[in-house]
Amino acid sequence: MDREAEMTEWSDGRLDDLGERVDRIERKVDDGFKEVGQEFTRLGQKINEQGKTMQKEFARIDQNFAKIDGRFKEVDGRFEQVDGRFERVGERFDEMVLHFGKVESELVRVNDRLDGFHRSMTWAAWTLVIGLLGVLGVLAGKL
Repeated sequence: MDREAEMTEWSDGRLDDLGERVDRIERKVDDGFKEVGQEFTRLGQKINEQGKTMQKEFARIDQNFAKIDGRFKEVDGRFEQVDGRFERVGERFDEMVLHFGKVESELVRVNDRLDGFHRSMTWAAWTLVIGLLGVLGVLAGKL
């Protein structure tokens, strides 16, 4: 029985040692899980902070894009004004073309009159020359 008692004591001691080891391992595992949980909490907070920062940045970017859109609309309005000016200039050119067409028709009319006047003057000059030659012939015959 002594042997049995010794074995029982040894087994009990061994079981106590193993129990302590298991308790230590359990505590380490619990502490590890607690640290992992804390790290996940910290990472979650950091992700939330980064998300808020990103939302602020996106809002700022949206504001900048709104400014750029406003400037594009402004430039588009200016192009429309320039377009309107070009249309007015085009209308003026059309008016000038019509005016030059009228001037050209007047010049053609004046040119036709001048051509008629030139023809009349040429006939008058020929008539004068022929008349003078006739007068000279008559005068020369009497001499």
